[in-house]
Amino acid sequence: MKKLLYLIIPIALIGCDDGDLILDDLDFEGTTVQACEIPEDEDTSDYLFYMINDTETISLQLSTTDDILNTATTYGPYSLTTNSLEYRKLSDTAGSDYY
Repeated sequence: MKKLLYLIIPIALIGCDDGDLILDDLDFEGTTVQACEIPEDEDTSDYLFYMINDTETISLQLSTTDDILNTATTYGPYSLTTNSLEYRKLSDTAGSDYY
């Protein structure tokens, strides 16, 4: 019986869902991208780009030395290892002051 438990417990632990969220479709059509700058120091700024669609939000935070909001040119590529992309499904409507 003990041998059976030693076999079942590792299988149960390895087979557990890690909580990954898989979405088939993100519907942000008709919403506009909003942006704000969060200065860190003289050289680096964090930029937050976000969209709010009733009970869903998606945001991208970039930390860079590029002046991406004030200069019309092409920047990048940026990596998500040092920046963050977040999707949130809310139980209530997100207000305009959410970010």
